[in-house]
Amino acid sequence: MQRFADKPASCFSADFGEIPKPTVKSGWKKAAFSILTAPNALHSGIFLPSVPFLGGIGVMSEQCRKTKFIVYTGILSALAIILYFFDFPIIPGSNYLMIDASDLPAVIAGVILGPSTAVIVELLKVLVHVLIKGMGSTMGFGDLANFIVGVAFTVPFAAVFRAAAKRGVKLFPAILLSGVTGLVSMVTAGLIGNYFIAPPYFQLFLHIKLSGAALWAAIGSATILNLIKSVLLTVVMIPIIGLLNKKAIKL
Repeated sequence: MQRFADKPASCFSADFGEIPKPTVKSGWKKAAFSILTAPNALHSGIFLPSVPFLGGIGVMSEQCRKTKFIVYTGILSALAIILYFFDFPIIPGSNYLMIDASDLPAVIAGVILGPSTAVIVELLKVLVHVLIKGMGSTMGFGDLANFIVGVAFTVPFAAVFRAAAKRGVKLFPAILLSGVTGLVSMVTAGLIGNYFIAPPYFQLFLHIKLSGAALWAAIGSATILNLIKSVLLTVVMIPIIGLLNKKAIKL
């Protein structure tokens, strides 16, 4: 049997097949394009939750697995960073509560690469955002809260989905169960973070006392935001996972 390690240049083509012409020569562009176009996408262990994490079919070289992990993590992190800059308020009177789509690439990363990769994407997104835009009027609390609730949703979603896929659960029930788990986790993390972290944070860095009615109003608005965001993420993941599944595998 010819091993993938014998042909390092075929790390991606081994999973995705040949890219239809016209195509691009750049490795990361080729990989990104291949994810949604090639017939065998998701067949390796990087994508398919029912086989060992990054394990592939047992003949892929360690170097190929590492290369793929770095490439896909980099692509999804870059996408998350870009999306994080496009946020907007959805709750009237609470312009400090912004919603964005930056958690979507992290969810995808968690599903195809493992829950820990979702944490990596969330962390890189927040760090780059702070480096470019600075701490902001809340001294970074918005970014900290975004990271906390983002991880709280993406990690459980990815973990539950991969576990459900291993047990042969059908696609829609698996996504629904993952979404409900992520929703509960995100709302809980938001409540804990806003109640226990926000008051001392605002007192220490902004010299603003956040308590009583003002605190509970902020918690209520944030909870509504987290509910909306988790539902939207789950709904959007249905066609995304369905598309990847249709192109490549049967869960």
